[in-house]
Amino acid sequence: MTIVDRKGAARRLTDAKRLVVKVGSTLLVDAEKGRLNRAWLESFAADVAALRKRGQEVILVSSGAIAVGRGMVVTGLLGDNPRGYGGKLQDRSIRVEQMLRFQRLFPNRTEEIHRVSTPHYIALRFAEDAEASQLFDEVLRNPALTNDDVKKRITVWVADPHRV
Repeated sequence: MTIVDRKGAARRLTDAKRLVVKVGSTLLVDAEKGRLNRAWLESFAADVAALRKRGQEVILVSSGAIAVGRGMVVTGLLGDNPRGYGGKLQDRSIRVEQMLRFQRLFPNRTEEIHRVSTPHYIALRFAEDAEASQLFDEVLRNPALTNDDVKKRITVWVADPHRV
């Protein structure tokens, strides 16, 4: 590519309304360390911010997600068992979902809603609203109940179609 060609290409990039940027694994991951290449990513983020400030739309396409994820497992950010991490994420999602549900059922009981444990919420998600309300009060009175104890008290089960 000649200098004239480079100037033309640079002008087309500067004048473009939308840029599509493909970022691959070799840029995202430091191969020697098996970790996210934070220095490059911070520099790239600054470049994208400058483009956005100039009014250009930036579309990011990346094939590096698997490499980044693999590196996270290798470096221990996810622990020894990646499924365990996924399970924790699912538990947190269920907790938030159920806290919102109980906030709808009991708008004036926010403090109590925050006292219920995640395992209890995981069990309570299978109960329909009327029964869940009764079980909610039971869990508050007896926090030593296990999630299995709560599940055994459910008489009308509601499926969780989003369960992984």
